[in-house]
This record gives sequence, C-alpha cells and structure tokens, in this order.
Amino acid sequence: MFCERIARCKAQGLRFYRHARRFGLGFARGAWGDSTTDPFVKAFEAMPDMPEAPTVMDVGANTGQFCGAMLLWRPQSRVYSVEPLMTNVDLLRKRFGARPAVSVHRVAISNHNGTAPLFVTRATDGSSLQPSRRELIEAFPQYQGDGRESVPTQTMDGF
Repeated sequence: MFCERIARCKAQGLRFYRHARRFGLGFARGAWGDSTTDPFVKAFEAMPDMPEAPTVMDVGANTGQFCGAMLLWRPQSRVYSVEPLMTNVDLLRKRFGARPAVSVHRVAISNHNGTAPLFVTRATDGSSLQPSRRELIEAFPQYQGDGRESVPTQTMDGF
C-alpha cells in the first residue's frame, strides 16, 4: 500500500512539474542544484505518515528528480534508481554516485528478462519500450522519436 502511494506521489509530481515547466513556471532550487525536486517534496508533504527511512524503487528514474526529492525529504532513505537510457544513467551516477544509500541500475522493467529496443525521444523523460503515440507527439513534440537503443530488461520479480 505504501509503495502504491509513493508511485502515485511520483506521478503527481511529474505531472505537476511537466505542466508547470510547459507554462514557464519555476521552482526554488533543490539541494542538488536543480529546480525539479520541489513538486515532489510538495507531494511528500501530503503524506505525513511516510516512514523516516523508506526504501523506494524509482522506476524510470530519468535524471534523479524523484530520488533527489526523496533524499531531501527523507535523508535516511534507501533508493533504487532504475533507468534504461544510458545518458541518464551516467547523469544519475554522477549526481548520486557518492551516496551509498542510492544504487543506480541500467535496466528497463519489463514482462521478460533479456533485451529490448528502447525508443529514445528528444526529451530524456519520454524514452520508452513502446513507441510514442501520435497524440502524445502532437501535444508534446519533444517526445518525437530520435532513435533506438538496445537495453537490458528485467521483470520486477527478478529485480
């Protein structure tokens, strides 16, 4: 149940951030020198019963927005950042590599273990094992496909 609430919190924070960014709204700078953590922290504040040291899995970690917010809000957290896009994995390792409570895994969570093509978009937060739908590209041109990258896949059970 707590994991489901964290997932909803992450989704709400991302939606809030994307819409705010689209309209040019900014946020106070976070502890890791970026402005992307604030919407997540605001969502966490709505969860007063969050444990002091939660263990969370950040699937689709992108460049660490959620991880940064989690560590800002609950510094004792243990975070498993899962991200398939190599450029993002490099950024995550650079950003959180010195923190033993954060582990970065280059893998895509899937329904099978093996490899699969990752459809890479111009915006790093839009890459997926599924190609972008036409409606999404029409609304957000930055999610236009920009190439493919072969990535390791793993089931959640096997993680």
